[in-house]
Amino acid sequence: MDRRCALRGLALLAAWGLSGALHAGAAPPAVAGRVSWLAGRTTLQAADGVREPARPNLPVAAGDTLVTDGYARAEVWIGSTALRLDAASTLRVSALDDTRRAFALDAGSLALRVDDDADAHRSAIETALGRFVPQQSGAWRVDLRHDGIDATALRGGLRFEGFGTRVTVLGGQRAHLRREGAGLRITFDAAPRDDFAAFVDARDRDAAGLHATGDVERRPLAAKR
Repeated sequence: MDRRCALRGLALLAAWGLSGALHAGAAPPAVAGRVSWLAGRTTLQAADGVREPARPNLPVAAGDTLVTDGYARAEVWIGSTALRLDAASTLRVSALDDTRRAFALDAGSLALRVDDDADAHRSAIETALGRFVPQQSGAWRVDLRHDGIDATALRGGLRFEGFGTRVTVLGGQRAHLRREGAGLRITFDAAPRDDFAAFVDARDRDAAGLHATGDVERRPLAAKR
């Protein structure tokens, strides 16, 4: 871990310690993740606007934004939750604490995996059309398209809420959401099998291997060039 990464981690710990001192007896106010895998160039912008290149083990906290360039992918683990970003994607961590984990997808594609039911129930993916809420532990994918949004439930139900509409995408289904007048048009087909899906499968196999060897801290791989 280089000096800037260490300083960022110490700054987060200091902020949490101060908050705890001000609110004695309260539950720990912050949850943080870390960058666990990178390929290509990814930038992390902190809540204060400071930008830096992402690197393995860099802490990720509420208010941070991750941006992958056109040839990059990135993975972040937050406890039992994995966030995988495709190329040309922008993800804002809009809330991250003991009660709520909200991730706003502003561009590109996000694959979300949550291994714990409680964490799943407090998680949400926010988009311009509405929010997607996991119904239990599982794995899902949201893709922003020029004409709408595709949402895929790879494993476990994913409920969409927006424009006065509530619909649940079941395991193995992909929902296409498109604006139509004042509402939405929603159609369904099968989950996609493309290069991003293959990448997510490969990362899942790696995570399974770490569990099998007892390395549950999900050791980060070196960034690929």
